[in-house]
Amino acid sequence: MESSSPSVPFPLLQAPVESTYRACTIPYRFPSDNPRKATPVEIQWIDLFLKSVPSFRQRAENDPTVPDAPAKAEKFAQRYTDMLEELKKNPESHGGPPDCILLCRLRELILRELGFHDIFKKVK
Repeated sequence: MESSSPSVPFPLLQAPVESTYRACTIPYRFPSDNPRKATPVEIQWIDLFLKSVPSFRQRAENDPTVPDAPAKAEKFAQRYTDMLEELKKNPESHGGPPDCILLCRLRELILRELGFHDIFKKVK
C-alpha cells in the first residue's frame, strides 16, 4: 500500500540521500565507455529481461481484473520488447543508461499504462 504522506529526509543523515545514495551498485559501465554504445554487461541484463517478457505476458493475459487482458498483454510484450531492443542500440534512450532498476521501472510503467496493477496478485 502506498502512502500519501510526503517524503522527508531522515534528519540524522549528514548529507541528503539524493546526493550520495546509489541504489544500483553493479558497474554496468565505466567512465571510459562510449555512452552511445551498450556495454556487454548492459546487453546481458537487457537480454535477461527480454527472456522474461513471455512469462510477464502470460501472467498479464490471465489477470481477471483487466478488461481485454490478452490483447493488452500482447501490447505490453511488444512495447517492452521494442523498448529493450532500442536500449541495446541507444543506451541513452528511455532514461538510460540501463541498469536493473531502470529496466524494472520501464516494465512496470508499461504494465500500469495498460491497466495492469499487480499481475502477481494471484501468487502472493
